[in-house]
Amino acid sequence: MTDFICIQMGTCAVFVIRGKGGYILVDAGNRGREGKLFRTLEKNGVSPEEISLIVVTHVHYDHVGALAAVQERCDCPVAVHKKERSILESGLSVLPAGTNLFADTVLHMGDRLVELGVFGFKSVKADVIVDGEMDLSPYGVAGSIVPTPGHTLGSISVLLHDHTAFVGDTVMTFPFPPDWPIFPPFADDPEALLDTWELLLGRDVRRIHQAHGREISDDQLRRAYEKQRMKQRTG
Repeated sequence: MTDFICIQMGTCAVFVIRGKGGYILVDAGNRGREGKLFRTLEKNGVSPEEISLIVVTHVHYDHVGALAAVQERCDCPVAVHKKERSILESGLSVLPAGTNLFADTVLHMGDRLVELGVFGFKSVKADVIVDGEMDLSPYGVAGSIVPTPGHTLGSISVLLHDHTAFVGDTVMTFPFPPDWPIFPPFADDPEALLDTWELLLGRDVRRIHQAHGREISDDQLRRAYEKQRMKQRTG
């Protein structure tokens, strides 16, 4: 089983994954929450300098708000998909499209918050540009970074050899029972997102960790996928 630490950094959970040859960090959480990360690392006997890579699943404020401070302390490279490199390096706040009426209403309010700078983050230079599947063994972890577009066009996930995946916002669940995967309310390309779910199932992923909810199984994802495909066919 994968050895990892899940840390709630504001509204976004981040993951410190331990490999045989080092650690990688998946996402960096909300602005101003870096102290919690460093305290949790210390509690678990991990120094920030032992993190060999930070993987940004996508460039939304809740995933990169603390990135600049975290990267400075860890002094390690940052990996991001090539389609989101310019966003990361500009510090530009971008909101995804909504997939339902509720999400569209939320985004209408969010646009104003973007104007006020509420969703801002400090720009960060991308060191590792992902353009296709990327092996993580040079960073001490048995697995790879895989493009998983849909939530954003440049979303990426970490897939490990033990059938565990860390997927950012590619999957979401309600925060109340039953904790069941739903089609994310925010997605720039809903069809690509469904294709990504199909890809995850095809890669024999069995344990799926997300940024906004609990771990889900491949069976849960498969049922949600089939339900969404059925809605497409009958809608």
